[in-house]
Amino acid sequence: MLASSKECTKAMNFVPRPQGLAASPMYVAKELAKIAYRLSADKDDSVYHVCKVFSARGYATKIKLAGMDL
Repeated sequence: MLASSKECTKAMNFVPRPQGLAASPMYVAKELAKIAYRLSADKDDSVYHVCKVFSARGYATKIKLAGMDL
């Protein structure tokens, strides 16, 4: 479960953060810089909350299916 959370977190580092209505060239440049920072400052102990929830849901589903002998 932890490995899938880490993999999800690495993917989330590439996702630009939301902006208003139209993305200006300055916004794109800032987001590229932020993505580069997130990739360089990636700590082994940090995991996005959404990644934790997604991994836990997948793990719980496997347990439920095993309980139903599927």
